[in-house]
Amino acid sequence: MKTHSICRTFAMLFLMVGFLALIGCAAAEQTITGTVEKTDAGHYLKTSDGANRYQLVENQDFSTMVGKNVAITGTLLERSAGNYISVTRFEVVGAGDVVKAEDAPKD
Repeated sequence: MKTHSICRTFAMLFLMVGFLALIGCAAAEQTITGTVEKTDAGHYLKTSDGANRYQLVENQDFSTMVGKNVAITGTLLERSAGNYISVTRFEVVGAGDVVKAEDAPKD
C-alpha cells in the first residue's frame, strides 16, 4: 500500500516537472535572420536559408522593412495554421547601417 502511494507521488512529480519544462521551452525567445516579405495575409520572415517562413505577429510596422535582411527576436508560435513569430525586437542587418527597432517607424 505504501509503495503504491510513493509511486503515485513520483509519477505526479515527474508530470509536473515535465509540464514546467515544456512551458519554459515554448516561451523562450529566439533570434532568426531572413528577409521580410509582404503578402495579402500580412508580413512574413523568410529565413536566410529559405527553409522556413514565419508570419510576423504585427505589434510594429514592418512595411518599410519589406525586402530587407533583418534579425528578428521573438517567441515562436507553431500552430496548425502555420508558423508565427511574436516580435519583441528587430534590426536590419547586412549591407549598410544597422537600423534598430527603436529607430524604425511605429504604427
